[in-house]
Amino acid sequence: AAVGLGLVLLVGGPTAWAVQARREARRERNFSNQLETERGLAEAGFQRSREAVQGMLARVADETLVDVPRMDGVRRELLADALRLYDELVAQRPTDSVLAGERARIARSLAQTARDIGSYDDALVLFDAEIASLRERLSSGEADWVDRVLLAGMLNSRAAVHDRTDMSPEAEALYSEA
Repeated sequence: AAVGLGLVLLVGGPTAWAVQARREARRERNFSNQLETERGLAEAGFQRSREAVQGMLARVADETLVDVPRMDGVRRELLADALRLYDELVAQRPTDSVLAGERARIARSLAQTARDIGSYDDALVLFDAEIASLRERLSSGEADWVDRVLLAGMLNSRAAVHDRTDMSPEAEALYSEA
């Protein structure tokens, strides 16, 4: 009986351990697969949100309504909505330079719309905020060439506001910097 018990322990112990290890490995694989699936769904949802903002709000405001008479107010509201949504997306992915660039282009369009309807103070506030943000990205090393191009465009657009408001020295300095 003692030999039989010893044999059971000798064979059964490692076998039970192996069975338990396989079960644990299977659970880990299942959890890993489930986690990967959830990540994929989250990424797909994020991309759908991004495409919705870009397609429905920004494109309509920036392309479709740009030349429609008396639609500047609607265009401005759509761009403001798009900017708020982009702020939320950027908050989720603060290191995504492509997303930050898309957001900056929307902000520039909003500022240019304010400028075009004569809301120069609003335009300057919007341009200043974006110029400061882009300069910060450049100084921190997070920026790429797209950010440099965006900054130059912002500086030129801000200078155009100064041109319209008879602030030529400020405009000249901005044009030089751009």
